[in-house]
Amino acid sequence: MVTFALHGVGVSGGIAIGRAQLVSHATLEVAHYVVPASRVDHEIARLELAIDEVQKELTELHGTMTRSGDLPGEFGAFLDVHWMILNDPTLSEAPKRIIAEQRCNAEWALTQQMNV
Repeated sequence: MVTFALHGVGVSGGIAIGRAQLVSHATLEVAHYVVPASRVDHEIARLELAIDEVQKELTELHGTMTRSGDLPGEFGAFLDVHWMILNDPTLSEAPKRIIAEQRCNAEWALTQQMNV
């Protein structure tokens, strides 16, 4: 069994105010390359497919955790936060614009948007 503790001030159901801890300063190293104009739509589709795949993984993981009953409910909330981040237009739409304007690969566009 996994033990997980959250400390903070309860604001309302599912929301808490507490101290955030940055565990590490991870730097993403991704390749940067120019995409030919004829392949820009394909590159945007590649980004969309990746986002869809992560959404499916989060949904499956959430369902598995809920059914198993071995993990605290806070883990479900943790996954929900990741779902919301993934669906935020700042993360899901802005990289598409970067790909179109700069003709760069999807990984680079996403990394650039995350660093804003």
